[in-house]
Amino acid sequence: MDGIEFTELPDAAVPVGPDNRPIVSSTENAADYALYLSGGRQLSDRLDLGVSAKVIYRTVADYTAYGLGLDVGARYRLAQGVTIAANLRDATTPPVLWDTDTTDRIQPSLALGVAISREFAGGQAVLAVGSRAGGNAEDDAGAAPVNAGLEYETGRISLRAGFEEERQTYGLGLQVARRIDVDVAYLQHDELEGTYLLSATVGF
Repeated sequence: MDGIEFTELPDAAVPVGPDNRPIVSSTENAADYALYLSGGRQLSDRLDLGVSAKVIYRTVADYTAYGLGLDVGARYRLAQGVTIAANLRDATTPPVLWDTDTTDRIQPSLALGVAISREFAGGQAVLAVGSRAGGNAEDDAGAAPVNAGLEYETGRISLRAGFEEERQTYGLGLQVARRIDVDVAYLQHDELEGTYLLSATVGF
């Protein structure tokens, strides 16, 4: 995010007032980065389990912070073409350590969803609906968010669209080799710049 205005008082020893109003001292930038290492295993014909370890790097102006986190997910094939899943994000309440000797903590959140898949027009169509609780999931009214997405896969290409907490999202997946997939996704923000996610999957 660009253009964050930092302010200061002309006279720091005097309270804020008509003759001592805050002025913009500098314009700064902020950014969040995360590197994920993920793995999964099929435990049975119906149940899959996955884990993601992540390294977080944050910058605000000249300040920087690092953090480590862990996400855990499970997927269960309930019936033919119907799958339910759960994802516990930030399961360890990861600390984010700033170079100012202060520490933030990211609160865990739980995402639950269901997906229905059907063959369509020579490909495979999937409709997924889910919600999330905990962390900062609730909106301004205190309601749990509803997320939905649609994926259509044909050949080596997957097309995706949906919304996450009322923000539009789009994605594209490509199978570049027999066991290698590359995915890119975009998430709209109302007040911040858009978020982009690039990932690669290697099967063994």
